[in-house]
Amino acid sequence: MIEIVDQIDGKWEYDYFKSIVDNIDIDNNISFVFMKWDDDIPKTRYPAVLFVTSDEHHRFQKKFVESPNVLLTFKNYYMLNFVHEKIKPFPLGYLQGFEASNKIPILDREYDYSFSGTLPAPPCEPTRYNLEHSLKKLSTDERKKFVLFYEGWAKGLSMKEYSDIMENTKIALCPSGYTSSETFRYFEAAKAGCVLISEKKPDVWHYEDAPHIAIDCWSKLPAFLERILSKPRLLEELSNNTIDWWEKKCAPKSVAAYVTHNVKGALGET
Repeated sequence: MIEIVDQIDGKWEYDYFKSIVDNIDIDNNISFVFMKWDDDIPKTRYPAVLFVTSDEHHRFQKKFVESPNVLLTFKNYYMLNFVHEKIKPFPLGYLQGFEASNKIPILDREYDYSFSGTLPAPPCEPTRYNLEHSLKKLSTDERKKFVLFYEGWAKGLSMKEYSDIMENTKIALCPSGYTSSETFRYFEAAKAGCVLISEKKPDVWHYEDAPHIAIDCWSKLPAFLERILSKPRLLEELSNNTIDWWEKKCAPKSVAAYVTHNVKGALGET
């Protein structure tokens, strides 16, 4: 029997986590706990498998390995300098309410490129300011684009508006987050089948063979866009690579197989 203990109140990545659990193939009694990194670990009816979110600082916490009822922890923002057999890396997936799919062919999409996200007040990493500077230089180009910078968490588009734009975007610009190189936008754009331009990602299993076009400085963005958008066949190939990676590595069914394999291993099963 599978029990779900929801400590994120149906928010954040609840639908993503729930879809993963719905595809779990385990006969044992397991409690799956959805929680933020700073929540207390609850008492559970069965051995607990934790899905942990929101720790952009990639911290290690002893409670995840020392709590007697915890079998395994699957953690977003995996620890970069520490490895423990009871803590496994876990893709961010998509936030609650994100509904974009990859059904619109890449060449039929409305926006050649898009970005919608926050522009934090200094001091902060210069990534977003470099991106903003490059996009300002592109403001007079003839490409169809959607660009929105705003201040404050969730102060921009509604999730429906954001989903619709991502679903109609050819190239998604995916700069790093405030404190981590990882961002939900990367996975949401992948789910939508966009071509991704992004900085380097951590060395964890789900980023192996990740399909993004790597950029080390956003000042190079105009040249990247021209190279990709001027070649329709390349655009289609890159979009297909994104869809393939999403389905094989990060879609709920694939992540469920990864979780199942690790849980059975922790239980001593083959």
